[in-house]
Amino acid sequence: MTHSPQHLLEVRGLTKAYGAMKATNDLIFHVDRGEVLGIGGPNGAGKTTLFDLLSGVTPPTAGRILFEGADITGLGASAICHLGISRTFQLNAVFNSQTVADNLKTCAYFGSEKRLVPGLSYDRRSEIRAAEVLDLTGLTDYADVMAGALPVLQLKLLMIGCAIVSHPKLLLLDEPVGGLNPAEIETCAAVFRQLRDFHGTTIVVIEHVMSFMTAFADRIMILHHGAKLHEGAAGSLADNPEVVDVFLGVSGAADSRKGAQAEEVGNATS
Repeated sequence: MTHSPQHLLEVRGLTKAYGAMKATNDLIFHVDRGEVLGIGGPNGAGKTTLFDLLSGVTPPTAGRILFEGADITGLGASAICHLGISRTFQLNAVFNSQTVADNLKTCAYFGSEKRLVPGLSYDRRSEIRAAEVLDLTGLTDYADVMAGALPVLQLKLLMIGCAIVSHPKLLLLDEPVGGLNPAEIETCAAVFRQLRDFHGTTIVVIEHVMSFMTAFADRIMILHHGAKLHEGAAGSLADNPEVVDVFLGVSGAADSRKGAQAEEVGNATS
């Protein structure tokens, strides 16, 4: 696969092996600038392992990762973050003993560049970025609340805020709407749409809520046993019998079609 200037991210033969077990197996795909790529698959398919590889949490066994044409394979998490790749996690990944505002300032301060000698206070740029993200995520009224005391939706929004406050070029979202009700999912989706449409952020999202993912993603890739089972437009997902069999099931296929239809209606009326 040769590099194309429009490809923000390219993955070439990416494999992570633990002994004889391959958590990811020879994955090949790309993500274009401004695109939303959805990733699905059953539990244990290798989705979060893929994010760990892309974000530098763990090194690959084989393969290459290119970001903006540069080989970033094997770089550490902080270096990759400073290059412009940021992520969320499934579980709580905020500083519970800090306020919401201070969480965002901390992530802006350390996530934007390497700090050889950290200062005793946040710089002005970090404070401005934190204020912007408070507004974008609707967390302004929670700015002085300790993160450990946040309700579930606001905690999700804070984790998203911490990932975007450094102005990443590529945002990796790991099950960002899991455990939320439909109204809360729409609150998060509105933030993601702003990032995509007005900030130009490229997004890769792992999600089990198929109605959300098929409505939001431009393309969807399904993993199974660490390998790519399917890749294509969101509307094609439910038409692949193998995907329905190993991942979606009948109800999931219906949710997938519903999400794709909702996106078509939205595009027609926008």
